[in-house]
Amino acid sequence: MRTVLSLLFCLMAGVVWADEVKLNIAAPAVLPGVTVEMRSPGFWAARHPSPDELVLSDRGVQVLNRRLAAQGLVEDLSRPARILPGSKVREYITEIIEGLKKRVLYAPDGKAVSADLIAGFDREVSAVPEKVEVLFGFTVKPVDQRLLPVYGPLYAEPGDVDFDELQNSRLDINTPVTVLAHSRDRKWLFVRNAISSGWLPAEAVARATYEVFIQHSNSPRRVIVTSARADLFLDPARTEYLTTARMGAAFTYKSVSADYWGVEVPAAGLEGQVKFVTAYIPKKDASSGPLAFTPRVIYDQAFKLLDAPYGWGDMNGGQDCSRFLQMVFGSVGIILPRNSAEQGKVGTVLAGFKEQLAPDAKSAVIVAQGLGGAVILRLQGHIVLYLGSYKDQPYVIHSAWAYREPLPDGTQRARVIGRVAVTSLDLGAGSAKGSLLQRIISARILR
Repeated sequence: MRTVLSLLFCLMAGVVWADEVKLNIAAPAVLPGVTVEMRSPGFWAARHPSPDELVLSDRGVQVLNRRLAAQGLVEDLSRPARILPGSKVREYITEIIEGLKKRVLYAPDGKAVSADLIAGFDREVSAVPEKVEVLFGFTVKPVDQRLLPVYGPLYAEPGDVDFDELQNSRLDINTPVTVLAHSRDRKWLFVRNAISSGWLPAEAVARATYEVFIQHSNSPRRVIVTSARADLFLDPARTEYLTTARMGAAFTYKSVSADYWGVEVPAAGLEGQVKFVTAYIPKKDASSGPLAFTPRVIYDQAFKLLDAPYGWGDMNGGQDCSRFLQMVFGSVGIILPRNSAEQGKVGTVLAGFKEQLAPDAKSAVIVAQGLGGAVILRLQGHIVLYLGSYKDQPYVIHSAWAYREPLPDGTQRARVIGRVAVTSLDLGAGSAKGSLLQRIISARILR
């Protein structure tokens, strides 16, 4: 069924809407063009030609990860540099600041923030020496990664509280990071991990020697979180709660019982140096090593997150469109880049997308050549996972914020989804912006 709805993508916070758009109307639980049955992984697995066939072997996943690192889409921390030129570190920090200077941002009181205030953070750049001795560490708790060394939010529109433009990402406990700089007050650290750069509060990182960093980061004995979120406890009886880790998070294995995995987690010891303690993850929430990369497994993992709340930059315990894909594919061992534009460069392009295509031709290529559970579709500022087709119409699952709905009087309203949802690519047909299908830039299979 063709509709006249238009999806507002997960990275479209702060868009200046035309006056005729009415905001913040709740979307229905089952979105237009979708049936209740489509909200089950079994529906799509049963329609798949080979749901249990490997898309990539374990070795194939490793080769893909190495290729992504070689392309510069992710960072290989298996042997990180110990010394970096200060100019390179300044470049990392300056790129963020310059991007923020070009924007009009608003403080919580609704007042526009001056460019001079943002420019004031150039002092952090000037503090970087000509030669940087890289430090190493691990996050000792889940922590927000910020674009500037401040906790306070800035918004693209006054009062747009769901979209803090300084929120870059959220790192799970046990994330390996390289420390490249500190703020002048030494309360913040500028760090890089495998997929992103930004500022962390200093107390969230325990320092490690290079040797410990390499040994722990590259341990072959890995336990991978496979539930949407797994609780970690400090005792085998699982009564002393430590924290929560998300799907795809990895830990070094220590022991196993009928009920739990024993894993190593970092804590801050004397003078901030890392010490590792044992934590316990319920057996049902994790696996020994990554899961097999088959379409059925990807369906099962993706639908564990169905209706999970959307979160810009992982705000408020949610996940945005690119983090959703990272979590799903992280459970099979694939390390995807952090943002949708770079995720749209992963894998192999479907042959038909090498040329500009009309919407009907795009749909035909996706249905004919697309492999459900292995193909990702990139739109401007957004990314989705292809599920398969129903009545020759392609369907996807993704973490989405809202969509536009034209009204009989010629105006439009935005209906907030705010969660992981199954949708048709036909959303938006007949609207001024066009359908999702029309706006697809690339279709790539993760091979």
